[in-house]
Amino acid sequence: MKHGLVTFAFVGALCTAFLVAWIVVVASLGQEACLDRGGVVTDAGYACSLAGGSLVTVTSLISRRVVVFAALAVGAPLLLLWFALRGRFGTRR
Repeated sequence: MKHGLVTFAFVGALCTAFLVAWIVVVASLGQEACLDRGGVVTDAGYACSLAGGSLVTVTSLISRRVVVFAALAVGAPLLLLWFALRGRFGTRR
């Protein structure tokens, strides 16, 4: 039973790391897109006030292709980490 809990915890930690890193990357890309369009990022960092006065979310300023590419860029190193450490935590193929 302990063996299964360690594996579950390891997978949970990797998934959490992926989600946090992916959200940070997507938010940063959205903030850069906001600034490139002449907008101002709000204090919270998730909204953009454009020059015309409209307020949009930073994620609406980037394409779905960029979001998917960010997921692959973040996920690939974590997948390599999974392959490297799966024997230590007893996970199987």
